[in-house]
Amino acid sequence: MHMRTRPALPILTTLALLVAIPVAAETHTLKIATQAPERSVWGKTLRKMADELERVTNDRLKLKIYAGGVQGDERTVLRKMRVGQVHGATLIGPGQSAVCPDSSLLRTPLLFSNEGEVEHVLEKVKPDLVAQSRKKGFEIVGWPQLGFSYVFSQNPVDSVDTFRDSRPWIIEDDTFSKHLFTELGVNPVSAGVGDVLAALQSGLIRAVVTPPVGLISLQWHTRVAYRSDVEISFSVGVLAIRSASWDRLPEDLQKKFREVVERHVTELNRTIRRQNAEALAVLERAGMKIAKVDE
Repeated sequence: MHMRTRPALPILTTLALLVAIPVAAETHTLKIATQAPERSVWGKTLRKMADELERVTNDRLKLKIYAGGVQGDERTVLRKMRVGQVHGATLIGPGQSAVCPDSSLLRTPLLFSNEGEVEHVLEKVKPDLVAQSRKKGFEIVGWPQLGFSYVFSQNPVDSVDTFRDSRPWIIEDDTFSKHLFTELGVNPVSAGVGDVLAALQSGLIRAVVTPPVGLISLQWHTRVAYRSDVEISFSVGVLAIRSASWDRLPEDLQKKFREVVERHVTELNRTIRRQNAEALAVLERAGMKIAKVDE
């Protein structure tokens, strides 16, 4: 019996053409919020990450950066992350404590004496901190550092007594620092990062505990005259992504994301150390006085 094969040819041709047509890869966009000013070293690093990720993923992964606290304070950003309005953020203080409560212990005053100790301890505790954050619904992909903090004040702060009288600032909802201040008998003034400069101008706040680069980038240095000679604590933040958003990324994009973030955060941390040292020198040349803290 004669078999008819012609009708199958158009079908085979069509299938061959469909296979040959490249399927457009899905594009993923993550909205990342930060309190850091856009032109600060932290803001610039996030922008570099975004540019590189677009390039190395052929535009499959894009970061939309919201700098300068335009998405609100950390508490507001965290709420937006939980409902998916924002996908990730750089956090330090109350936001970081909510994502990974035990990481607050790294800010214990006088715990570290140099960056080497910080790096050693952080490498030991990272697995536990990451596991804790996952239970909270977040993926930590980076550990940006802000460096050692000092007391910067309008009047000399050289003892616990003078610190009590200095009306020190505490970021809103920072429960860990609030407990520390309570132990010292200090009543801090609670305010958002964006409100501190005005509070320093009015005298509502007369002291801040912050790294030097942060002091300058936020213009707080224009309203203080003294610095303690003691490194009070070391600040390590997190770059956290909402787990639901992270899990939607294909595995290859997750890998690229981690690689790019690790490289840029490593460079950022080196830059921060150098800039903090330079900032101290600049402040001293500008006339900032040193308050020698007693035992």
